Amino acid sequence: APFTATCSQSTVLPPQDIHGTFAAMVSFTGWVALATFVAQNTAAALLMRYAKTRMEPYNSAVAVLLQEVALKLPISVVLFAVECGGFGQMVQKIRRDFSERPQEWAQLSVPALLYLVTNISVYVGYDNLEAALGMVMYQSKIVFTAIFSVTLLNKKISVNQWCAVFVLVLGVIAAQGLLFPQPAPEAQAHAHHGHGHGKHGGGRSLAAAAEKNRVVGMGAFLLAAVCTSFASVYFEKMIKSDSKPSLWLRNLQLAMYSGEGGR
Repeated sequence: APFTATCSQSTVLPPQDIHGTFAAMVSFTGWVALATFVAQNTAAALLMRYAKTRMEPYNSAVAVLLQEVALKLPISVVLFAVECGGFGQMVQKIRRDFSERPQEWAQLSVPALLYLVTNISVYVGYDNLEAALGMVMYQSKIVFTAIFSVTLLNKKISVNQWCAVFVLVLGVIAAQGLLFPQPAPEAQAHAHHGHGHGKHGGGRSLAAAAEKNRVVGMGAFLLAAVCTSFASVYFEKMIKSDSKPSLWLRNLQLAMYSGEGGR
């Protein structure tokens, strides 16, 4: 008995120590998640930019279709089957959910189609804009997510959070060169080298094509940011509904709708 009491006293931590240890674990987990998120987004941006500019041309819609049907759908099916305890139980649960909540099945087509537009727009954006600028432009989705969260979910956003959103907007504008525009390339070439009329005309055409590509890329990323923001908030609202649906079932439905829409 004395030995047991001694062990118990030596292993039980005071409440304040438990709280500090838990806070440290959460902080470490948060930093790991943040590092993983940054690495994933950076790798995805570089790979898409490389694939769209250095490899053989391919259809962006086909790439998105394969991503939904060949990757997301099978993973969602397997994980939902594990959650249900088998494929037979999974099929029964899908039938029951469809018969009991047909309205929710119809409503899920909205975020699914918006995610489809988002993925295609991101491919178009990286085809016309550098990876670094594209990533910064795409982060404008945080602004739209804040707006949609307030309007659709009635969330309260503090003054500090709105200030952070405003700083993000300034960063996006500055990164795109809209806040501090630089002289046009052909103007710099004419000022320093004084090329002939033919070469100068060719420089203007190349600069105009580059500027057109830049506008297309910015527009694509802006469209993607709006679509993914609204879809995320809309999907969150559905997940928090009274029916409390399975997350894997909803992901399965999104993949099905996106795959059908990308055909």
